Order: sequence, then C-alpha cells, then structure tokens
Amino acid sequence: MLPCLSHILSLTLLVHLFVRLVRALPLDAFVVLLLPPAGPALAHLHPSQRRVHKLHYTMYNASELWLTYQLASRIHSPPTTQLIDLALSPRKMHDLEDVLDYVFRQGYIEAKYRSSTYWERADGTPVKASESIEGVMTMGVGMTPESPLKLVVDDAPTALWFSYHNLDQPSAKTVAQRVRLTEAPHIRRLAHVTNYVFQEGYLPPHVRPFVYWQGICGRRIEDHIPVEDLLKWGEGINEDKALKLVVDNRPAGMRTPEPTIQIPHRVGTPMLKTSHSSPTMKSPCSHPSGYCL
Repeated sequence: MLPCLSHILSLTLLVHLFVRLVRALPLDAFVVLLLPPAGPALAHLHPSQRRVHKLHYTMYNASELWLTYQLASRIHSPPTTQLIDLALSPRKMHDLEDVLDYVFRQGYIEAKYRSSTYWERADGTPVKASESIEGVMTMGVGMTPESPLKLVVDDAPTALWFSYHNLDQPSAKTVAQRVRLTEAPHIRRLAHVTNYVFQEGYLPPHVRPFVYWQGICGRRIEDHIPVEDLLKWGEGINEDKALKLVVDNRPAGMRTPEPTIQIPHRVGTPMLKTSHSSPTMKSPCSHPSGYCL
C-alpha cells in the first residue's frame, strides 16, 4: 500500500512540475524544448528562446562538444569530426581557449601551428576563443555532429601567388595575382592554374600556346608539378616570391632559343628546365635544394 502511495505522489509531483513548465514558457519555445532542432538555424533564434536552449544544453549536452578539424594541408579531403567529452577532461574547460589548450596538450595538432589555429562556425563566421562553451552551445553550435564547431588550422599556405610577364611588352608593369586554393579545390597541379587563368579570361585564348611557368630563380617549371610541392619549396607563397606566368608570343626571329639541358631527376625535386645554366655548373638560389636546377 505504501509503495503504491509513494508512486502516486511522485507522479503527481511530476505532473505539477510539467504544468508549471508549460505555463512559464511560450508555446513555440515549449515545442523547441521537446523537439530540439539541430544545425545552424539555432543561431538565428529569437532571444526569448535562448533560455530554452540553455536548459536543453544543461539537460543533454553539458558534457559534450562536437568539433571538426579543417586543415589547410588537407583541403581536398573530408573534414574529421571529433567529440570532446568535457566531463572526462582533467581540467575543467570554461571557454574555447580551454578547449584549444586541451587539443594541443593531447597532441591532436602540432604545437608549431598554435599561432595559426582559430575557431569558426560552419558558415565561416569567426568565433572568439574567449567565447564560453555554454554560450556557443546555446546558439546551437557544437551540440551535435551535424552542427559542429569548426577548428581551422592553417598548417600550409592557402593561396598561390603568380605574376604575368609578357615578353612582347617588356616595359609593361608586372602585376601579381593570388589564387585562393580554399575557393578553388580543383586546383592541384600547375596546369590547373593555367586553365583557371584562361577560363576566367585573364589572358586571351590566342596566347594559350605561348605561355609557360618560371620559378623564383627564372627556371622553367613544368605544368604537371603539384601546387602543394611548389608551396613547400617556397614558390608562390607570397607576392614577393610569386611564380611567373610568361607569355612569349613574339615573332620567331625575336625569340632566344632555350637550350634543353638533361639533368638527372632527383627525388623530392621537380622536373625543371633552365635557360642560363649548364649541366656541369649549378647556381645557388633560394630553392630548398640549394640550386637552380
């Protein structure tokens, strides 16, 4: 008899709390509480609904933060999603800076990239590291695998610089241009950059047979070289070290024959041609190999 009475009292108390909750919240907020949405839409809710998501955060996701890694060196690969269990961390985390400290302390990202790591929402909106974890989650970010917080790591150059050199107009001003690799994921080789230039109309189609690339030292670079390798070697990393897209549509009689020099290919270096060196003499340059090949 007593256990049955205890159950009735417990049920009555729950019903009473439920009724008070219904009266205290607007209808749309109550629906959100029972059926919490996921995704970026939460970030655009009316301020009156924020308390509902704060309650939802406390009830369901207080100990879990979902994030995704976006590494510049893996721009062509799908991002990796990770669940951070806040309750299992040896140090209590209050804001996103604490989460960053945890990520680097665990070795998930190399320490040398600490100065080039930052937070963003899924739509690219920057998020300050001083933002509290609770504040981020109440906006619907990082609560689910479908709406993770994005950790951006610029562990590699995200743009390629090059300049135009028209040999038919030697007095023309040299103009440098930047290609954002994050906005053109199809660009993997130098040939893709060449195609991009003509597809965008930056050069007229009739000069297509007369263009080629040169590196910092003036050596010719073949189109099949991966852009990633060029950036690693320091080619095209900024405006001062821009690659050269040479347009040589001068009459045949005005062109200087370019000698073809057979140089043994070395592992880790591109297949290159030179215009002003011999097979037996190598000139020092800024290339990581130490020579203009």
